[in-house]
Formats: sequence, structure tokens, C-alpha cells
Amino acid sequence: MQTSLTWKGEGLRFEARNEQGASCTFDGKGEQGPSPMEAVALALASCSAIDVLMILQKMRQDVRACRCHVQAQRRDEIPKTFTQLHLHYELEGQLDPRKVEQALVMSHEKYCSVGAMLKAAGVTIEYDFELLPAL
Repeated sequence: MQTSLTWKGEGLRFEARNEQGASCTFDGKGEQGPSPMEAVALALASCSAIDVLMILQKMRQDVRACRCHVQAQRRDEIPKTFTQLHLHYELEGQLDPRKVEQALVMSHEKYCSVGAMLKAAGVTIEYDFELLPAL
């Protein structure tokens, strides 16, 4: 894997680009894109949500929508690293709650690489989910 980051010449904005050419903006102030710490929280949410969606699809669950909200707690001292992250998943579709719980456990205990790195650094990660009716 190879990525690059280029300062946009004003403020604290940077353009990030991956090997395939996809790009996004990071902003130290969080105005034109996520801040670096927001990006880490989003990386955790997206890593886990991808796992959960793939697992539920393999379980032949009818997932219509998946959202993940993250609440983060950080240290007061510098560096202001995360101490705790809470992920709240909202899923829509014809879903068996036991299978959703199983998919979440599999993601958080086995598959999510971002979560594994954060846990290794001492971050507590908690999660819950809510099933919404299929629209």
C-alpha cells in the first residue's frame, strides 16, 4: 500500500491520494474535510461497517441500509489520543438481531484491523446496534 498527502497551500488543508487515484481532503480545523483524529474514528467505523455488511450478506440477511455513528473520548493531555470510542450501528432491513450481534462480535473481535490497532494502543472500543424497519 502506498499513499500520498499534499498540502493545498492554504490553512491546514491537505489532499490525500491512494494508489488508485482516489482522493479526499483532510483539514486540521475540520472545516473542509475531517481532521486527522476524525479520520481515525471514521476509519474504525468504516472498517467495522464493511466487515458487518459483508458478514450479514454472507448470512443472507436482507440489509437495506447501514450507518455507524462514533462517539469519542480523548485524553486532556497532549498527545490527545483516544481513550474510548463507542460505535452505534443503525441497520435497516429484514434482519435477525442474533445474526447482527454475531456479525458485530466477529468484526470487533477478529476482522477489523483498525480496531485491533486502536485496542493495542489501549483504546476501549464499545458498540451497540439498533434495527430500523425496512423502508
